[in-house]
Amino acid sequence: MILKVYERGDVVKDIFKRGQKRGEIVHSSQLDTYSYFYVYETYSMMNKNRMSISIVFIDKEDYTEVHACSSGGGSGLLFRFDWGSGKGFEDNIRRIYESSGLRFQEIKG
Repeated sequence: MILKVYERGDVVKDIFKRGQKRGEIVHSSQLDTYSYFYVYETYSMMNKNRMSISIVFIDKEDYTEVHACSSGGGSGLLFRFDWGSGKGFEDNIRRIYESSGLRFQEIKG
């Protein structure tokens, strides 16, 4: 999922950190002057498994791109079904920005 959020990167990053109630931050780093990388991890009761979401914030001139990808939500020996928990983890990011009142659009699902 990629969101285009119409606000400065530091504001977008801080709103996400305050709004993310699910899980804990296990890694954070600054990639360059305008880019940050975070990994959150949580336990999914639905699949009885740990899962993570990796997020990159890229501060552009007029907006910030938020790239998010969940992983580790699958369970099963042969097939990895996450029963929607990965998508739910990503949907939570949309809800954080919706409730903050920031204008954004999804540019890639």
